[in-house]
Amino acid sequence: MRVSRYAEAEASHREAIRLDPKYADAHYGLACLLDKLGKDAGAEASYREVIRLDPKGAPAHWALTTLLEKRDDVDGAIVEILEYIRKGGNPDDDGEERLAELRAKKPT
Repeated sequence: MRVSRYAEAEASHREAIRLDPKYADAHYGLACLLDKLGKDAGAEASYREVIRLDPKGAPAHWALTTLLEKRDDVDGAIVEILEYIRKGGNPDDDGEERLAELRAKKPT
């Protein structure tokens, strides 16, 4: 996707959010896009908004785990993966394995 296409996608997600601020899927799409573009602060804020809007949903916790791990926030990543596991997660993703990997990264 060219840069202009990313800008168009971001504008579309932001417009959907403007029209319906409680539309969790639009926030999630924006979060994923910002994450892909390396706009970590915006991505984190959007993932957290998804979690606030859809407290039963797990995918934003998985994505936020990845983002926080990338930023070397292992403690934050552990909190998010624990929430992912608690909410049932995706059976195709191994939350317990991911948790073990994160715990292994923690300094002793």
